Amino acid sequence: MLATNGDITMSDRNNLRDSAQEQAEIEDKPRASRIDIEWGAINAFRELLRVASRGNMSHSTYQSAIEFGGSVYPDLLGEDRSLLRRARESRLTTEYRQKAGAKQQLGEDVTALQLAEEELSEIENLINASEFGEANALRRKKADLLESINELDPPDAIEHTLIFRDVNHADRNLPSIRTEHNFREFKLPDDNVLRITLYHPSVPEHISGADLMYEVHDIKAKTVNVVFIQYKIWHERTMYLSDPRMNAQLEKMREHTCKAGLCKNDTVEYRFPYCASFLRPTDKLQSADQSLRSTGEHLPICRIAECTTLGPKGGAKLEYNGIKKTSLAYDVFEVMFNRKRIGSRALSYTELGEIYEKFQLLRERDRLLIHAQDFTPLLPETGDNESN
Repeated sequence: MLATNGDITMSDRNNLRDSAQEQAEIEDKPRASRIDIEWGAINAFRELLRVASRGNMSHSTYQSAIEFGGSVYPDLLGEDRSLLRRARESRLTTEYRQKAGAKQQLGEDVTALQLAEEELSEIENLINASEFGEANALRRKKADLLESINELDPPDAIEHTLIFRDVNHADRNLPSIRTEHNFREFKLPDDNVLRITLYHPSVPEHISGADLMYEVHDIKAKTVNVVFIQYKIWHERTMYLSDPRMNAQLEKMREHTCKAGLCKNDTVEYRFPYCASFLRPTDKLQSADQSLRSTGEHLPICRIAECTTLGPKGGAKLEYNGIKKTSLAYDVFEVMFNRKRIGSRALSYTELGEIYEKFQLLRERDRLLIHAQDFTPLLPETGDNESN
């Protein structure tokens, strides 16, 4: 937001410059479909929930990811914006949304939930006034209405579905990429805190894909383990590597993670290789009402070349059968990362600061970046109040 006293601050100038640069960079790029945009984001949010919940599958369903994504990024996955959410609603709920929208256009101050609740009240009165055997159709209508009301006014996803609770912001002594950026914090089931910061184009339709940067902090030791995941839509479990822009993105990740020493291992302990960057192919949805399902393979960026084969016309490509001997399935990935068997080596906060300085080089302005910081908050120090 610009200063209100008429003066433009340095932060304002930077924001205006970044916004103009973002628009210039994405204007001429081909846009992904709205379904692809939402689907990539949902997979990234689901991955985040799986890691943050320590593999609890009931907290990391696709529906949980949609609800959580809608709470932190309503412009993309909110109830009134998301195509994939709407496709999973009942026809009756869609009808009430359309009725409410039409009435609002006529100047009436009414919501879809109010319309559904009004009809539910009417149906209940009719059921009470009817003979038992003559109200079967009304009872079915009541059940449909209750389902629709639950869709229009779902239980708080943060409190009930995810068991992730909003917590008050506090001074965490936690590094940040941009101090002026807004974030949300949630208390996890194991009492850790998860800080979420989103970076994305101002217009959701300009998003070309999703990335997840997940950090696990030891605030006391001032060290962090980090992993980068880039989500790419593939078709029939095949991804051609002929897009120069995609190859440039992958090379940029390799340059600033693998080649920058985040995976360097100076220890003699028995472990998986440190690996900080992964490619996560995601199956394409053909329609908004298609079942949500995707392969969950994570291919280390540094192993792409050895998994690449040539197609009939000589084009380089990745295929499921060609990567599965090297990639990690989603459940193995979560367990290994939470046990610090994969991901970067332990980085100092000084090294993390250097990564943040390179952030603008690493980040693609037309991609959604979900920056997650997972940490155990420090207990406040107590003084010695005993008298001498």
